[in-house]
Amino acid sequence: MIKRIFLILILCGIAFFIYAISTFDEGYLKNRIGAIEAEKANNYLTRLGIVVTTEKQPIDSVTFFDYNNEIITRTDSVGFFKITREKEVFIHAIILKKKDYITDTIYYYNKEINEWDSVYRGYNDTIVLKREKK
Repeated sequence: MIKRIFLILILCGIAFFIYAISTFDEGYLKNRIGAIEAEKANNYLTRLGIVVTTEKQPIDSVTFFDYNNEIITRTDSVGFFKITREKEVFIHAIILKKKDYITDTIYYYNKEINEWDSVYRGYNDTIVLKREKK
């Protein structure tokens, strides 16, 4: 009896894992298509990515701020973010904040050479936040 319950739990876990993976791919593709459409329209850019810990675990509710200290976006429950804004927003620093983590700053535009920074390509960015030492 216990073996059957254990087997059912394992099968449920596998089914959930398969569902999560298939949902991720579908959601990512929808966001990618949306990003391309947004870039074609006027003067807007879209940046997509994920925020993770140093152990590569996704971080939810990381807040992104622009140069005016206004909230741009937040990461979702699995660490993904999407930013669609005017190009001017991406020329300035973008600040990432979350309680118990070290505040980080990213730059999509390199002002020293007047080019878009190749580190952050915009469609699959991975940003690592470090925990504060207590």
